[in-house]
Amino acid sequence: MLPDRPAPQSLADSALIRKHPLTRRLLEMNTQIHALRQLTYHIARLLNKGLYATREITMENPYASRLAREIPDACLQLFGGIGYIAESPITQYYMDLHILPTGAGADEVMVDYLAETEGC
Repeated sequence: MLPDRPAPQSLADSALIRKHPLTRRLLEMNTQIHALRQLTYHIARLLNKGLYATREITMENPYASRLAREIPDACLQLFGGIGYIAESPITQYYMDLHILPTGAGADEVMVDYLAETEGC
């Protein structure tokens, strides 16, 4: 006599998006994007009031450039081998973003400036 087997899963139940680690990673990326958006709005409010926002801008710049590199990297991993095709938009985006740490102000310089303003 054969042991009972579980019923086969439907395609919707086995979809990649339903996998727990994938969903959790997408939610983490969404949270990071939302936090960065709120920091940007905070900077805009400070500037609209005519207040000094250099500290906040210095915090945002390295965080934004790091996040702009991490999210396409995670997307490439989610797509697997297809994500690494040179004609893929995500691959082009990934390659273009590697200039951000240098082009928008070196991350190390920004972090050093922030450390000085914080008294470290």
